[in-house]
Amino acid sequence: MNEANRAHATDFQLDHRFADGFPSGAWLLTDGSGQQAVLKWSPDRGWASQIERAARSVAKVHSAGYPTPAWLAAGMTSNGFGYQIQELAPGRSGTE
Repeated sequence: MNEANRAHATDFQLDHRFADGFPSGAWLLTDGSGQQAVLKWSPDRGWASQIERAARSVAKVHSAGYPTPAWLAAGMTSNGFGYQIQELAPGRSGTE
């Protein structure tokens, strides 16, 4: 989380892991102002460049009105793991 905070000038802290979601886990983040977001990352280093490319597409469809959470940040750690930080959207698990 420290690398992402430095890269994007944010101050998010890990709160807890969600019980389901992205295959490698989805984590609730909270920043100093109380804003919440979701961190998703991939343990497959091959996905890092795809995540970074997807950020542009997500921004385009979100700005066009498609109902998807905005990505607040996306990048790659120094170890080559791709991640995204997105808006926290209300909802519930598809298994409920």
